[in-house]
Parts: sequence; structure tokens; C-alpha cells
Amino acid sequence: MYFKLAILVTFQFFKFDIWYFIFLKFENFLKKEGVIKIDSLGKIFNPLQHEILEFEDNDELEDNTIVAVLIEGYKLKTGDEEIILRPAKVKVSKKKLQNKETRDDVDASNIEN
Repeated sequence: MYFKLAILVTFQFFKFDIWYFIFLKFENFLKKEGVIKIDSLGKIFNPLQHEILEFEDNDELEDNTIVAVLIEGYKLKTGDEEIILRPAKVKVSKKKLQNKETRDDVDASNIEN
């Protein structure tokens, strides 16, 4: 959330306690209204809740496992319904290919017509 980033930067340089207090009040207000963060780290990518910004080669994790949250996502929970306000921007794992073959490696004479 950009508001959170602005408050943290302002607080770091100017030590305005009132800004941090306002931020906490605003965050508590959003929680009471049903706005919650999307829990993403370590979960499998869900296109309804996440947007992939980066891939990371990782043979230890299952494909499409979220390894980093770049920008938090938020959803509004009203009763039984959840509405995505902003999808989380994430970095996702991808297994390395063992036998990589690029266009340069393919011999055109072996291709049948």
C-alpha cells in the first residue's frame, strides 16, 4: 500500500508520531470494514488473487509457488463473499528445464515437411 510506504518514509526522516498514529487508525478502520491482506507467501499462484511480475528458477519448490510478494494485495470480505480490491504482485518459482533446446540448437535439415 502506497500510503503505508509514504508514512514509513515520512516517519523515518521527520519522526512525526502523528502520521504513524493516523496510519494505525486508518489501518484499523479498513480491518473493521472487512479489508484484509491476501495471504500469498509460500502459496500456489492463483490467477484470481495474484499477478506475476517475476519468475525465479528454483528446483526445490513446486512450480508456481510464490517466493516473494512484491506489492501486497487486498480483498474485501463481506459475509460469505470476497471481492479482490487489488491482486498481489508476486514472484513465482519455476523449475529449470534439464534439456533446454533453443531455436539456435535445432537443425533445420532434420525437420520433416
